[in-house]
Amino acid sequence: MKALGIISFEDSSVNIEGLGDFRPVPATAFMGRYRIIDFILSNMTNSGIDSVQVYCKEKPRNLIEHLGDGRHYNINSKRGKLRILFGEKTFSSPVYNHDIANYILNMQYIEKDKNPYVVIAPSYFIYDIDFSEVLDAHIESGADITALYTNTSDAKTAFHECDTFTMDKDKRVLSIDKNRGKYKTRSVSLEAYVMRKDLFITLVKTGAEISSLY
Repeated sequence: MKALGIISFEDSSVNIEGLGDFRPVPATAFMGRYRIIDFILSNMTNSGIDSVQVYCKEKPRNLIEHLGDGRHYNINSKRGKLRILFGEKTFSSPVYNHDIANYILNMQYIEKDKNPYVVIAPSYFIYDIDFSEVLDAHIESGADITALYTNTSDAKTAFHECDTFTMDKDKRVLSIDKNRGKYKTRSVSLEAYVMRKDLFITLVKTGAEISSLY
């Protein structure tokens, strides 16, 4: 699969009370031997993505120990690599330690990767998906960016504060809002995106130039 996998870390709104003080949310244990990040990482490797970058906001030790070199995720070291990346810079405030800042600090690894596309997905979501089918659909559509979502009829009682999409009849995103539990049916963002790598790099650099809070 001709895509670089980028697994993003959680923002301040994602936390497991008590456990989050000691380890990042993606490293939280699930059914004993597994971690939450295993779901999205397995989705990527099972889709044929051999080059994966895992970004960690803080406390990377648990993720490093669990993920290792990626061999048990069937990452072919001859074709790709699993990298665990985090900002080595000391941020003056936690608000500056966000995904854009960490992409900038590790831009050399993104630019050096030879894959023409990127698949960006969150480390803290649990769902099953074949990203190879998503990439094929993205290329066929000719769209600049493909955003993944799921339709739910439980939006009043679930998915609170998750991003939701308002779309036109051609499934183009018109606006992004937070789910406040006002409507029963919503299109909930899976916080996963597909685009060309050069576009991703341009967007990241533009965001960093506009504001250090991005």
